[in-house]
Amino acid sequence: MEALNAGQLDLGLMRPHALGGEFDTALLATEALMLAIPAAEAANWPLEPTLADLHGKPFVMYSAHEARPFHQMLSSRFEREGVVPDIVEHIGQVHTMLALVNAGIGVALIAEGATRLHFDGIVVRRVETEPVRMVGAWRRDNDNPILGLFKREIVPSFQAG
Repeated sequence: MEALNAGQLDLGLMRPHALGGEFDTALLATEALMLAIPAAEAANWPLEPTLADLHGKPFVMYSAHEARPFHQMLSSRFEREGVVPDIVEHIGQVHTMLALVNAGIGVALIAEGATRLHFDGIVVRRVETEPVRMVGAWRRDNDNPILGLFKREIVPSFQAG
């Protein structure tokens, strides 16, 4: 298990937490960012899309409140690349986001793991951008015995896969 120090931690991928908290973290997964496209529109999109391909296009974005980590991550990537998608909806749950993509409302960016949901009517393509880091976090002073078991037995299984 590779613990990350505060300098390595991508706080944009964690849920909001109490300020001044003392956390330990572990990288659980690194996944590609995937573009979910309505199948009927797939021919209009590149086979190897980039963030720039989203400029001005109808886009289903993560909610700044309900899905803050992904909202912040994508907002910062769009800003860095000078990309301004046409945000048609803000959504908190990936299931709802994919349902809207399936309905033809727009496209969405999802972590590769969400492709396991297998929504019919959606084509997914890997986006040429840095991957998404999934980080687990817990309070250092947490004395729950199950946490020790989690760190010894469960976290390494994420990193081995």
